[in-house]
Amino acid sequence: MKISRYWLLCVVFTLLLSACGRSQDSWTSRDEESLAAAGTESETETYAPDGPEEEMEAGAQIDQEADRLYFLNGNDISVNEDGGLTRVQSDCIVLRSNGQYGMIDTGLDGFGGVQERLTQQLQVLAQENGGQISLDFLIITHAHMDHGGYFAELFDENPYVTLSEDCRIFMKPYEDNNPSYSDPEAEPLYNNAQVYEENMEVLTERYGDELSSHLWQENPGEWQLGDFTLTFYNTAPEAAESGRLNDNSIVTLVTHTNGTTALLMGDCELSAEDNLIAGELSGLGNVDILKAGHHGMGTSSGITFLEQMGPKTVIATGIEGMYGQGYGGSLAAKCRDLGAALYSTYQNDRGVAVDFGDEEGEYQIYNGSACEERAETCPMESGWIELEDGLRIFVDDSLVKTEEEIQSAQ
Repeated sequence: MKISRYWLLCVVFTLLLSACGRSQDSWTSRDEESLAAAGTESETETYAPDGPEEEMEAGAQIDQEADRLYFLNGNDISVNEDGGLTRVQSDCIVLRSNGQYGMIDTGLDGFGGVQERLTQQLQVLAQENGGQISLDFLIITHAHMDHGGYFAELFDENPYVTLSEDCRIFMKPYEDNNPSYSDPEAEPLYNNAQVYEENMEVLTERYGDELSSHLWQENPGEWQLGDFTLTFYNTAPEAAESGRLNDNSIVTLVTHTNGTTALLMGDCELSAEDNLIAGELSGLGNVDILKAGHHGMGTSSGITFLEQMGPKTVIATGIEGMYGQGYGGSLAAKCRDLGAALYSTYQNDRGVAVDFGDEEGEYQIYNGSACEERAETCPMESGWIELEDGLRIFVDDSLVKTEEEIQSAQ
């Protein structure tokens, strides 16, 4: 039964996080002091050489030609009948430039409110862009259900989202001998061969004998989408030396014509990060935006990796994992030390949108695809952090969650 697969993947996480520190002298923002002070209020950071952002007028019309990255909110948390909590985290990223669209991961279906939430966001996004989104590329970073599980039903649930006639797909082959987790006894619980097989069935039905001209399963070279250039790393069918499927995630560097860079790490964990900065990513540094690996949890975003990448903005597609205990502290603490703004798709209910400007290195962060409301940064001070449905967590001065469980605010 499909729902049991998601239950086994997404139920209560034990969070292990590592930490790092770096000086703030390598970048500037509209308000450095407010970032260093913790960013507890809603804030849209504008990175531009010529001064502060101009406020967007309420009700402004959607610019269908604007260049944007949309990190959809594919998260859900609920209280079980026994009083415990079920957390679900997933990735779904939409890219738009010059009226063209691409998607990296599809999120998951059939669990909690995630499928409904993703469907609603995609529908709103389509409505804001002429009623239809035709994808010119689709990337599934790895064969985990929270990254590709919704693909088999995506187009049935969302008729306003389609694959174009020339759509390019990058999806590695699934290897049964490449386990999701290092514990072989746990592998049957996390075997995602079915996710891969279902996705291949959809693609075969869509493209038939022409599938081979649309599907890449190894390095496809650079791709162009309007003003975005996509460069891929970790592309070998079995790139992970750790044997963990997360570490086999496709990594995407998105470079805008204004010079802004966004590094999207899929679910890559510490082992993959170490391998990449010792190899393929050894010459990369000072990226503007980092989509943290593994939903911002402590298995990713290691000290050396973050110091080299030096992001100004970090986006986590998770719930409260950025406050979990781990080696050296939490992701939130590392971002505070970096001087980086930290955003969560969970804390921005309509997702996190990045809007790219015309000036060199200019971009802004919003809550929702309309780009009218400021995105809210993750709190970086001790105290209670409010979640949804009356739930909250308490973090101490080191930005680590100290309560064993999320508590009701009532």
